[in-house]
Amino acid sequence: MTLVRTRKRPEERKAELTEAARRVFRRKGYAAASVSDIVREAGVSQGTFYFYFKDKEAAFDAVAETIVMEGFDVIQEITARGDLTALEKIERTAEFLMAFETAERWTDESAARRLSHMRDRVGRIAFRLYLPVVADLIRQGIAEGTMDVPYPEATAAYFLQASLFHLDALKGTGTMSSEEWWDAYLDFVVRVFGLEVVPEFRRIG
Repeated sequence: MTLVRTRKRPEERKAELTEAARRVFRRKGYAAASVSDIVREAGVSQGTFYFYFKDKEAAFDAVAETIVMEGFDVIQEITARGDLTALEKIERTAEFLMAFETAERWTDESAARRLSHMRDRVGRIAFRLYLPVVADLIRQGIAEGTMDVPYPEATAAYFLQASLFHLDALKGTGTMSSEEWWDAYLDFVVRVFGLEVVPEFRRIG
């Protein structure tokens, strides 16, 4: 009997390697993980790894991009719902982000390690994806009378850039606990959007 080896398409193989790297980074953290760890996790040769990724940091970039896209898909579903107010959408988005951040704890290390190229790339992806979503959310809040924002798109752009800076400057540095970080972030959201009725929103989590 002759065994026929199944050849996977390049995009499938790269996705498998990315998921293997994600598991390794989550388990060991970025600094302690090695290409050998990822190769063993994926069950492939090092040559296969280097065919798709230049180095460990390139694999980390791919993992980070995957995480951004996963988060965006969920948030887009929340913000597209017609049965939720703008405040309810913000609440549910914040709840999801809190749970998502806990599941991907190794991303705290990326902030502390100052992987600027990864942050910049993820920031560009996130900004492009989220700008129209946040701007529409602000417009909904204005129409409902819960937000006081004269320039929705400019406010959305500022909010996204400031959110990325908030993450980079405080999270993962050891100066604030995860709970304190989220309290500070929610306070920032309330002030930027001009929210007035927010006691339940402030107690998310």
